[in-house]
Amino acid sequence: MGTYLQRANSSPSSQKKFTVSTWVKVCREGGDKYMWSMRTDDSNWIGCRFAVNGCIILQVYTSGSTTGQLQTNAFFRDFSAWYHVVVAVDTTQSTAGDRLKLYVNGSQETSFSTTTNPSLNADIPITSNFQVATSPYSSQYNSNSLDGYLAQFIYADNQAYSPSTFGSTNANGIWTPNSQPSVTYGNNGFKLDFIGTGASADASGFGADSSGNNNHLASSNLGTNPSTSDNCINNFATMNPNIATQGQTPTYSKGNTIVTSTSNGSYGASALSTFAIDSGKWYWETKITGDRNNGIAIGLADAEWAVGSATDSWFGASNKNGYAFQFTNGGQKKVDNGTGTSYGTQIQVNDILGTAYDADNNTITWYINGSSQGQAFSSMRDITFVPASYGYYNTQWEFNFGNPAFTIASGNSDANGYGNFEYAVPSGYYALCSKNLGAYGG
Repeated sequence: MGTYLQRANSSPSSQKKFTVSTWVKVCREGGDKYMWSMRTDDSNWIGCRFAVNGCIILQVYTSGSTTGQLQTNAFFRDFSAWYHVVVAVDTTQSTAGDRLKLYVNGSQETSFSTTTNPSLNADIPITSNFQVATSPYSSQYNSNSLDGYLAQFIYADNQAYSPSTFGSTNANGIWTPNSQPSVTYGNNGFKLDFIGTGASADASGFGADSSGNNNHLASSNLGTNPSTSDNCINNFATMNPNIATQGQTPTYSKGNTIVTSTSNGSYGASALSTFAIDSGKWYWETKITGDRNNGIAIGLADAEWAVGSATDSWFGASNKNGYAFQFTNGGQKKVDNGTGTSYGTQIQVNDILGTAYDADNNTITWYINGSSQGQAFSSMRDITFVPASYGYYNTQWEFNFGNPAFTIASGNSDANGYGNFEYAVPSGYYALCSKNLGAYGG
C-alpha cells in the first residue's frame, strides 16, 4: 500500500493546456508505477507512468477509450538515478505532434512505440482530482502508486513550458533543478517540495503547496519518516534490486533502503548497494530488525563479484574478496575472503551497526550503537567495493546511507552537513551521496 497525494481540482484555467514537471527516482520495475494522474472519472483521465518494462507512458483516456498516448522506446531502469520528467500538453497546436510533448532530463523524447495525438482543441479530462504518485482509477489508488522518490513537483495550469523553465545544465554537465523556477501556476497549479510531515492538506503537510496558490494536497498512507535526504540535487546510495545475487532473492521496500530475506530455503540472500567505492572515507548505518537468524552479515562485496551457485555469498568463499561482520549462533566474527576470526560483540534486534570504511588507507571499523568494535581490517585489498548485506529467513536490514529508512532519535550529519544519522559520524568520514562523491571520489 503506497503513499499518494490528492486534491480536488477547482475549475481549471484550461483543459487544453498545462505542464507537469517532476523529479523522480523509481525503485523497481513491475506493474504500472504512476508519477501522476488527473481525472474526471474512471472513464476520463490523463496519467503518466513507468510501465512494466521501464518505458514511460503518457496516456489520455476519454469516454473509455485512449485518445492520446506516447509510449517511449527508451527504458528507464536505473534505480540509482534521478530523472526529470516534463509533460507539456497543448491541444490548441495545429501540428498534431506538438499537442503532447514528453521530456526526460531536458531532452524531448521523440522515439515512441505508440503515438496517438489528441484532436485539435480537445478538452483533457482533468476536472475532478489531481493524484500525485498513483493511478487515475479510484480503485487502484493504493495498488498502483509509485514505488520511488519525488522532488520538486510542479503543475502549471494553462501553460505549456519547456524543461528549461524547471532545470538547467550545471558546470559538470549534469541536468539539475532550478530552485526558483519562473512559473505562472493558474487556478489549479501548485508546487510541492515535500518538506512537511502532516497528512492533511495544509501548509505544514507533506503535500504543502509552496507556489502561493495554497492548493495543498492531502496524503494517504503517509506512514512515518516520509521525507528523505535523498533528492535530485544530492543523490544518496540505496540498495539495488537490479543486481541478481544468489539463489534466494530478498525483497526491497521503503525506497530500496530496507532489505528483507523472506525465503525459508537452505541459503541466505545477498543485497548490494547502488554506489561502488574505490577512494575516500565513508560512513553508513544499518539497523537489524525482524528476526536475527544465524549467519547474517553486513560488509563490503567486491564490485566484480559474480554469483557462481546458490551456495555463494559475497564473503563466504576465498574467491569472493568480500569483508564482513558476521553474526552466527556460535558467536560473531570478522570475515576476510571466506576466513573468519572472532570480533566485536553480538547484536540484538533493533541494534544499529555503523560502518566506517577508509578506501584511501584500506581499513574498516564497525560500530554497534555508536560503540567502536575496533579496527576490523587493515591492509585490505585495493579494489572497488560495494556495501552489502546477507540475511536468512525473516532477517531485515534497514540501511541508512544518510537517507534513513528508520526514524532517527538524535540526528547527526557529516562534516559537510549531509545525511541524517543516529550516531556521530567519525571524524573525516562522509555520507555516501553524490555531492561527497564529487568532492572525495568514490
